[in-house]
Amino acid sequence: MIRVALVSVNHDWRDPAYPIGLVILATYIKNRMPGIHVAILDPNFENIEDRAAGFDIVGVTAMTSDYTRATRYAETIKKRFDVPTVVGGVHISTLPTSLAKCFDVGVVGEGEETFLELLEIFNQHGSLSGDKIASVKGIVYHGQDGLIQTERRKQISLDDTLLPDWSLINRAYFDRRPTVAWADSVREMHILTARGCPYDCIFCSTTQMWERNIRFHSAEYVAATIEQLAKSYGVTHIQVYDDLFAVNLNRLKEIARLLDERDLAGRVKIFCSVRANLVNDALCEALAALNVKMVFFGFESGNNRVLRLLKGGNVSVEQNRIAIKTCVKHGLAVHGSVIFGSPGESLEEMHDTLRFIDYAYREGAWRILGFVMTPYPKTKVWEIAKERGRVSEDMDWEILTQIDERNPLLLDDSIPQEEFGRIMAGFHRKERKFQARKVMLFIRNSPLGLLRYIWERVGG
Repeated sequence: MIRVALVSVNHDWRDPAYPIGLVILATYIKNRMPGIHVAILDPNFENIEDRAAGFDIVGVTAMTSDYTRATRYAETIKKRFDVPTVVGGVHISTLPTSLAKCFDVGVVGEGEETFLELLEIFNQHGSLSGDKIASVKGIVYHGQDGLIQTERRKQISLDDTLLPDWSLINRAYFDRRPTVAWADSVREMHILTARGCPYDCIFCSTTQMWERNIRFHSAEYVAATIEQLAKSYGVTHIQVYDDLFAVNLNRLKEIARLLDERDLAGRVKIFCSVRANLVNDALCEALAALNVKMVFFGFESGNNRVLRLLKGGNVSVEQNRIAIKTCVKHGLAVHGSVIFGSPGESLEEMHDTLRFIDYAYREGAWRILGFVMTPYPKTKVWEIAKERGRVSEDMDWEILTQIDERNPLLLDDSIPQEEFGRIMAGFHRKERKFQARKVMLFIRNSPLGLLRYIWERVGG
């Protein structure tokens, strides 16, 4: 039976994105191909290129900003070990034409059934050549005359998925460690309870990856996942990584009821995403009953014209304001994010967002993150950026990390870099006020944890 390596490209152990997607994929494969050996290779704990020795096939998953790093891993592995390499994830699913030469195949869309079929073909024939995989749905690969993309595969039923096999990731992920999100030292894990989103924001690639719908794991599956993490791994805090968790009130109530049956009510603190136009007292009460302690909003802008552009007109600045007050009233710590540099956004409209941040601080919000508008493939913002010559299908994808705010990828020539820099400097001054609030909470919750957190980032 073949040996399969699944590579995570996230490499910041201090604030890791837990490789939950790879855990779900590996669990699925192990269940349907008994005897197969599957391992998750994690750059936070090992040298990926060395660790890949001895595997028969290597899979890599990558978002757009990680795609350059993913290709580097694949190039090295292919050169050293001459094994087939497969890439999946959001980037290749939204831009299949960017399949690099170092990858034999790209998995487009949902990966479980497609990758399983590729493994079965490789196990039988020892190859992923074009003649062997041409009938596989949901892939892109290199043909003699260029790239070939097959028909998209239908989505699976989430009822067919098993509880994640957490033994596949490094045990250190379950150690108690300080996190800025919780302002405490916690045993934390991320989970997924749904796929997709019913909304269609112009900057988000979720609907392109999952299509415009949302599919839920059952309340029973969610409760069982939390029980498994709490009782077998000692997890005390969970971040739900759904694009939008708090969307179905009855489902939230049922999850809370099932946790109560399992004697888990109040034992695990939860952080999840919400949307301002859905927030009311009943929703907040249901979240509180589920022991949700923190909620995250994509506020995006403090200007109604820009907000209508970004979110399709179903959220207003006033709804964002009311949502903050309602959540704070119910004891929910509010986190959120805003975006600067949207297409056609004026400097004055950016100042409206700065003023909204001031409002959020006064009303008791705990954290507001600020981002430069980033054009991700197949979004409406991508098409605008492409028309303006800002992006292309063979660009350096690391540019889209937008790490260098002194020279960001701005979409509008009318916004001077220097003036935009002043906007971002103003944001960071406000950000420090939120950070001070977090530090005070950190001191109260875990003073030693705060010292460790600072040491890891400054001294360590």
